[in-house]
Amino acid sequence: MLQVASMSTWRTISFMLQGYLELLTAETTRGRSVPAYLIYSRTAITDVAKSLRHSELVVQQIRQFGGEVLVTRGSAYVLEGDWDPLAVTLVRFETKEALMAWWNSPDYEPLKQTRLESNIGDVIMVDDVHY
Repeated sequence: MLQVASMSTWRTISFMLQGYLELLTAETTRGRSVPAYLIYSRTAITDVAKSLRHSELVVQQIRQFGGEVLVTRGSAYVLEGDWDPLAVTLVRFETKEALMAWWNSPDYEPLKQTRLESNIGDVIMVDDVHY
C-alpha cells in the first residue's frame, strides 16, 4: 500500500534539499569569482587575410589580459531557432570586470577596428553564471 508522507516530512525534505543546494552554491563560489564569457557570432568574413591576422593577434592579447579562449572559429550547428553563424568564438574571463577591462582597453581598440573591418557578427557577454 502506498503511504503519503506527512506535510512535516515534506517540509523537512525541502529544508534539507534547500540547505544542500545552498552548501553546493557556497562551495562552488567561495573564494572564487564568478566567470564572464564573451561570445562572438561571426556571420560573414569580408577580408580573409585581415580576419586571420586579427585572430592570431587577439588570442595572444586575450591571454595577456587573463582570458582563456575556449573555442575560436568553431563550427556552429543550430539545433533550434534562426541563429545562423558562420563560426563562433567563446572566451572566458575570471570576472565581468576583467572582460570589460580588456574590451575597453586602448590595447584592444586597434584590434577591435580590424575585426570590424574584416568580419560581420555579433558580440555578447554572459555573466552572473550559476551552476
